[in-house]
Amino acid sequence: MPNEAVFNWRRFLRFICVGGAATLCQYLVLALLVELLDTKAAVASSIGYGAGAAVSYVMNRLWTFKTDLSHTQNLPRFFVMIGVGFLLSFVVMRALADVAGMNYLLAQAFTTGIVMVSNYLLAASWVFIVSGEREEHEHI
Repeated sequence: MPNEAVFNWRRFLRFICVGGAATLCQYLVLALLVELLDTKAAVASSIGYGAGAAVSYVMNRLWTFKTDLSHTQNLPRFFVMIGVGFLLSFVVMRALADVAGMNYLLAQAFTTGIVMVSNYLLAASWVFIVSGEREEHEHI
């Protein structure tokens, strides 16, 4: 069973809500840029991804984990977490959809769950260390 300091159900549910808000932000920016400004979809999606990541960072920092670590500590760690999630997503999708032949939508559902848990564990144990738990993680 995961360490309670890292895996906390209340924080995990907040993390899921923040992920939903970040995804909604990404899709809103995508749609607005494509529909109103005639931006190419790939460019609009990338801008939306950045906007969603910003929402995720701010909301997780202030609401989910309530950390007081400096941005110079949090931001590089956050970018590493996003990178790990991106790579994990690619590997799992490749394995499930391309190699195993699973339907891509079902594969994406599994992948999303795996990446969500991975991102939460990284966020809780390394990126946004909660103030009262920092002393235990200073060596990280």
